[in-house]
Amino acid sequence: MAVPTSSRSKRGTGLRYTPVNDFALVPKPLIEQIKPAVPDVDRLYNVLKSASNSASFWSINFIGVFADHEHIIKGFMWFTLNPITRVLHCHMLSVDKEYQNRGILLEAKNIGKKLMREVGASKLTAATRNPKVFERIGFTRSALTVMELEE
Repeated sequence: MAVPTSSRSKRGTGLRYTPVNDFALVPKPLIEQIKPAVPDVDRLYNVLKSASNSASFWSINFIGVFADHEHIIKGFMWFTLNPITRVLHCHMLSVDKEYQNRGILLEAKNIGKKLMREVGASKLTAATRNPKVFERIGFTRSALTVMELEE
């Protein structure tokens, strides 16, 4: 499946998006700053690096990085396509604090929309603790509610 090509932001993020096929390129601090916190960043890396050796992993997983003009990675996104429902879900979006509030969420939405067309997805979803920010860029609240069960 095709992935979106690199793009420059029209909103001045100062970052360039590039699809990658190696989760190890994502700097750990970008994962460590995600809220709520990823419980075990090293485990996430190990699982994704192991799984990414399979061609089938890349048929439904799409990872891209945001780099500055010096090619230093300052952010990343991870999408998964549900092959049954054809829903594209953004699992993680993280950008270095110096690049936050520069339109990165809108750029991520546009990249997601392009990827939706390329993979034939019917919708794009994202879990968030701040739905009002997503609503401002055109997302609507899902009819489904996520339920949790903790041990």
